[in-house]
Amino acid sequence: MVREISLKAEGFEGRDLKVVDQGAFKGVKLMIDGKERAGQTGKYILKDNSGREVQARFNLGFLVDPYQYVVIEHQKFNIRDPLPWYQYAVCCWPILLIFVAGLLGGVIGFTVSFINVNFFRTSLNIFLKYILVVLLSLVSALFLLILAILINMRFG
Repeated sequence: MVREISLKAEGFEGRDLKVVDQGAFKGVKLMIDGKERAGQTGKYILKDNSGREVQARFNLGFLVDPYQYVVIEHQKFNIRDPLPWYQYAVCCWPILLIFVAGLLGGVIGFTVSFINVNFFRTSLNIFLKYILVVLLSLVSALFLLILAILINMRFG
């Protein structure tokens, strides 16, 4: 789901300054006057109406929920509202798999948590979101258990 968020930043009056949120796997991009701005690692240099160079940067939110806001010359603009704490708790408990299965558990846990957070960013019914997130989390734990058994049988 692609969303365009218009930004009303001081010094850029009358210009088409916006953030395009392309979703979970493509991230965000900064557009000005209909052209995408190239940047490095979430940082951009823009020229305001007076020709002055202004820095814009995307702030990474929680590890599995990146790009929550952009800062343009000390002005903060929300891109995505943070989830309530209890939704993060439901989404991110698979990260605890790192304590059960080490690196493999951590990789699976962070991946599933990232997917879970992005389920909560969809327009699905809230009840369905909770069901999908809990099911995906349980399936990931079951997958890790099966994988651990197979690795133990092979390399025992």
